[in-house]
Amino acid sequence: MPNTAIIFAKELTSWDHFPGDVPPESKSSWNALSHATQEELKADLAKQGFFSGTSFSFVGIYYSCSTETVVIGFPKYLSTQSASQILEHVNLICRVATKIFSKSSLRFENQFQPFNPQRTARISNPYDLAVFLLRDYAENGLYTERKRQVRTDGIGQRNWTQTIQHTAPIFDRSPVYLHTLTVKSIRKNSDTITPLHAYIVNQCARLLQPLGLFQSLTLPAAPNLDHVDLSHYVPAISSKMNQTFSDRELRLLRALRSWCKEGPYNQTRLGVTSFEDFWEATTKKYFGNIEHTRSSPPKYYLDGSVNAYIGSGEAIPDILNAGTSVSSGPYLAIFDAKYYCPIFDDTNSRVYAAPPNSDIAKQIQYYYSLKSQYPTALFSNAFLIPCCSDSTMYRCVGYAVPNTDWHDDIAKKASLSKPSANASPTDRVLIYQVDPTQLLNACLHDNHISDISVFNDFIKPFNR
Repeated sequence: MPNTAIIFAKELTSWDHFPGDVPPESKSSWNALSHATQEELKADLAKQGFFSGTSFSFVGIYYSCSTETVVIGFPKYLSTQSASQILEHVNLICRVATKIFSKSSLRFENQFQPFNPQRTARISNPYDLAVFLLRDYAENGLYTERKRQVRTDGIGQRNWTQTIQHTAPIFDRSPVYLHTLTVKSIRKNSDTITPLHAYIVNQCARLLQPLGLFQSLTLPAAPNLDHVDLSHYVPAISSKMNQTFSDRELRLLRALRSWCKEGPYNQTRLGVTSFEDFWEATTKKYFGNIEHTRSSPPKYYLDGSVNAYIGSGEAIPDILNAGTSVSSGPYLAIFDAKYYCPIFDDTNSRVYAAPPNSDIAKQIQYYYSLKSQYPTALFSNAFLIPCCSDSTMYRCVGYAVPNTDWHDDIAKKASLSKPSANASPTDRVLIYQVDPTQLLNACLHDNHISDISVFNDFIKPFNR
């Protein structure tokens, strides 16, 4: 696949900005495509459902057969990362998705598609093939085939019952020995498949080494087959597969056949088409300990007796963690995973671009609803927002309160007094930055936040 290009595309809110803020070293791959190919690739991505309105919402690896292009979609919280770092993070996301989505509810249906050996489409993902083929080459070298060698009067160990030819004499009962034969199995290079394997190994390196992978691997000498239709090799590979009983050799031959465009080996997409749901699933797996929390937002109605709006229905937040502290008794942490990329103004102690007023109000409503049911428990109310960090998995960066500036106009025009603008501790929601890499690794290894960490890091700060 000499023409295969790798395009890094960031989650975007506008199709016009595709592929977005990508590493400079990988921007050239997109610019090298003709305008017609770029438009054809966008049309293919739209057809596959990777665009929601004008937003590019896919995170993972996708191979576009029509343009022979690999698209690496990465989360919007990654910025100014190198191509190899992005690829490593996307691989981590795919591994976690494989683990989480296999046990998730139907709301993830069709969002994630891992390897399916029953798939019939003859399209393979060259990135996955290249990783497998280079790892196999590094461990086992080039392909060799078994040959049965027969030698007459040879030197070496013989199995006499099988290697001596004899005949019955005409006038005597003693057999006459004719020739001694030596039969043994040897391994030798295949005249057809070994050069093809060497060529494909070099093609795989051409695909992956610009990403910083397998750069120290010594590549074999190979013929130039750039202008050869590799599908002509498929019959020879298929014939050899019928004679192969080694699992390793069989996997290698299947991979070589897939590279020659005779699949399937992997599905064409590997990732998540709604990363916001995936972020919620991973934060719930690590921070939550109550399984059934999925619910619709509370509905409000006007209570005529008190002339106020009251929340009705199941006011259940997405993530809950309930426990008991030895020193302070029961507690309940209310979490809301928000997939925003906020801007923090440390000088003025302001947070921009997250979260909206409606989400803050909803989260406070969750607090009052649960507080009325468990009045003796200590509470915490927090947003969990992704932000890459090399220090800790999470840290509190401030809090959010509803925007009530319009109350000043009401008070002025209605000549009514208004309470102080300062929000009470219960009318705020703490904001925590969560490092995605550390969170994903924790989910991959089934780690979970400890009870003491929930109390010290979330309950105490809320109740100060």
